Amino acid sequence: MPPEVLEEIFWQCLPERRYPTTSFREAPLLLTHVCRQWRDVAISSPRLWSSIYISWTDGGAGRDIYNRSSGPTLESQIIHRRCDLVEQWISRSGFLPLSLYLNYIHDEDDRTAQTDAEVNIRMVTILISQIYRWANATMIMPVEIYNKFDAALSVEEPYMLRTLDIRGYFTRSGAYWQPTKPGMGLLSAPNLQKLSIAGMAFTMPTCSPCYLTNLNCQVHPFHHEEALGLLSRLPALIHCKMLISVNLTQEFNAHSTVSLPYLQSLVILDNGDVSNPIKVRFYSCFDAPSLKWLSDGRLNHVVSSPDIFNNGPGNLVAYGPDYPPMVLIKRCNLSLKRLSFEHYGLSPSVIQEIFQKLPYLSHIEIGHDYFYGHDAIYQTNEELDTSMSYENLDIDTLIVDASGEEISGAEHQVYLPNLTVFVARGVRKWTDESVLRFALSRLNPSISGRGIATLKSIHVSFARDMIQDIESTILQYAKEKGIDVDLKLQYHTHPSYFNYTASTYYGVPDDIISTSPFYMHESSS
Repeated sequence: MPPEVLEEIFWQCLPERRYPTTSFREAPLLLTHVCRQWRDVAISSPRLWSSIYISWTDGGAGRDIYNRSSGPTLESQIIHRRCDLVEQWISRSGFLPLSLYLNYIHDEDDRTAQTDAEVNIRMVTILISQIYRWANATMIMPVEIYNKFDAALSVEEPYMLRTLDIRGYFTRSGAYWQPTKPGMGLLSAPNLQKLSIAGMAFTMPTCSPCYLTNLNCQVHPFHHEEALGLLSRLPALIHCKMLISVNLTQEFNAHSTVSLPYLQSLVILDNGDVSNPIKVRFYSCFDAPSLKWLSDGRLNHVVSSPDIFNNGPGNLVAYGPDYPPMVLIKRCNLSLKRLSFEHYGLSPSVIQEIFQKLPYLSHIEIGHDYFYGHDAIYQTNEELDTSMSYENLDIDTLIVDASGEEISGAEHQVYLPNLTVFVARGVRKWTDESVLRFALSRLNPSISGRGIATLKSIHVSFARDMIQDIESTILQYAKEKGIDVDLKLQYHTHPSYFNYTASTYYGVPDDIISTSPFYMHESSS
């Protein structure tokens, strides 16, 4: 078989959804241990070695210092051997751009773990020597290790770097409350196009590449004014995701318009301290006429200060007539195709305005799944449970009948006629019967003849128990109509306040909760 054909086959053997590892059980290293011909072809094919996943740890590294008589620890021997493989791997890649996934594992439970251990310094040195060839890099590591890479930029500059994903964290030895300030050199790579950054105490560079097209900024704290200042320097931005907070010691300064003519998707998540007026002013600074996807959410629906509410009872946010995303929609006269927002706290009039203003929506997501990793769970006050009164999105307004008229709502108006994907999280007020009627009405093939799209995906997460099993009915109806629908209905056994850490029932075993009169009363209500 010709070498070039064999090389192409080898290329197809590489993992599809991740970078190859230094394991001899998978390509490309596996290919070098079959026969001499395969080994020669594999070693002489630089593109097989142009990407790599590397993990290493400092666990046990420090024990070499205290146990010199017993020789290096097993962990150190393994990592030193891995360093040999990485060095050999990179040499086989020739002069091609490199794609790296660097995962440094710091062992907090090992008191001998040292970020400056010899084996760590060796691995960092190997990778730094080729930093000018980095094209795509994901870096999961303590800031102390990250800074070692950043410091190398005084000698070499990553001209090839296009994509950078940094997930930094601080170790106990790194003085958590007074952490080492991360370097900013990599973030200012001259040809950087996609940047994702997460971690505490990062400060964005003042001279970011003006042609950055993708930004995912999950740093904290990152104040709204800092966010606007950064975005004003990124006119070529196409996709943006940000976690913002507010500096309560300073007032919102006036900002000129932030022009983002190419921006197509904007995801804004606030940390719970951003008041409605500040967020309105934040969105009023944007000029993004090409925006097609807007997502607005709150990291935690319970906020820390009651002073930022607009007449909201308990500790749930209540929005007035100036709903922040609506300010941006009106300002830029947007025709969104996808919208994600939280339904709690929205008045029926605001929800109706959203549906009327955005008739071209094909994808809508109600609620968010950022609450400690559990979707459909929102913190509520167990003494003043106001969540039901703050869930004002009536799913009946989205039901259409065979004649094209809505079942309820504004006179003879069908909301969201182009809807194909419907996602709702954290709903308690909707009945199973209402969701069933909504699904069946949107899966009726007859509505397509009147310009109403048929649903392709329905995902609903309830923050309550299941009352009626409707999933089989929906699937059977779709099968009879010849429609392929992606359906997911999820119910939660216990009311959300059992997952609220301030609740008197938090942490109570399930068997005790299930027999509690309080639980039985709330489940039946």
